[in-house]
Amino acid sequence: MPQLEASATVPLSPAEAFALAHSVGDERAAWDPSVATAKWLRGATGPSAGAALFTKSRNGRRRILRFELVDPDRLSSARLIKGQSQLADYGEGIRIEPVDGGSSITWKVVYKVRSPLAAPTVGRLLQPVFERELHSRLAAFVAAARGRAGTGQRPSRFDPDPSDD
Repeated sequence: MPQLEASATVPLSPAEAFALAHSVGDERAAWDPSVATAKWLRGATGPSAGAALFTKSRNGRRRILRFELVDPDRLSSARLIKGQSQLADYGEGIRIEPVDGGSSITWKVVYKVRSPLAAPTVGRLLQPVFERELHSRLAAFVAAARGRAGTGQRPSRFDPDPSDD
């Protein structure tokens, strides 16, 4: 399965970075360029093993992720349980470690194309799409974290160009 990874350092404590990374509702839509809507399902109120998260992207793609592993303020791992029919498997993981002045966050994405015959071609086509999305989301997360650290507030909207501030 292809694995993609991106890392950055943010000026938030691990607890603050973890909370921002797992935010839902307007807060998530404000910073995550790929999410228009995010909400916990089936009584879940936050990331925990077995919790389900629904997301709808800005382009209309819907998916449900189930959290398999959660170590609060440190890491989480979730697997796709519904959505993206071209994929046999998809997972996202976040690892957060304390560093001087904040936290290091690493986002990882793994996926497997459903059709074994089409996998080489479809996999090559999907990889740059997933890479762009991963890096775009991480850049937006960093901008939101910097904004939160500077003001103590959540961002009011997604700003794709954090250099404007």
